Amino acid sequence: MPSSNGLKSRFLRLTLAGGCLLLAAAAAACGGGGQEAPSSTASPSPASTPAPLPTIDPNVPLVEYRSPDPGYSVSYPEGWDLNFSPGAPVANFDWTVVGRPIAQLTVTCFKGQNQTVESLIQQDTAILGQYAGTVPTESTPVELAGVSGKQLTYTVGFGGLTIEQVAAYAVKGDCGWRIGLATYIPGTLQSYLPLFQRIIASFRPD
Repeated sequence: MPSSNGLKSRFLRLTLAGGCLLLAAAAAACGGGGQEAPSSTASPSPASTPAPLPTIDPNVPLVEYRSPDPGYSVSYPEGWDLNFSPGAPVANFDWTVVGRPIAQLTVTCFKGQNQTVESLIQQDTAILGQYAGTVPTESTPVELAGVSGKQLTYTVGFGGLTIEQVAAYAVKGDCGWRIGLATYIPGTLQSYLPLFQRIIASFRPD
């Protein structure tokens, strides 16, 4: 059985890696990063108008990605960036607009004997409580690659940020699969759910 430290590092990679990027972006947007304070004698510059937040299109075209090890294919939204090494156990697909992280898709294979959907969920929920997470109390059934699984939605706090996430879990072959989609703009997760259903419907393990 994986150690608690191992589970923690897995969970942080899956749900909080993008939060670190968002913290850096937020710090830069707020004038952080070690910049000098403006001179009191400098003339004030006109306030810039913040760029409008992007709107998710649930019908955005999908692009197929194939992983050699573990072997699987999954389709991710066009315009999102692959941010991982091919064949890595955790695959990240990031949506960033003008340097600001908006959302992240992750696909993970947890290899091991005697895995169940419940044990995969327990790994996540055990860590959620340690990071100001809202532990979900109900799951919904979902089909992933032709097998029955479960889907959960939850939130986690990180550095003052609220990250909303939906995840689907299933066991097939020698992998306990977890496909998650995290959003970094609070209150937007619901608009991603139709897109998430298209993504998990495209998933095919070899």
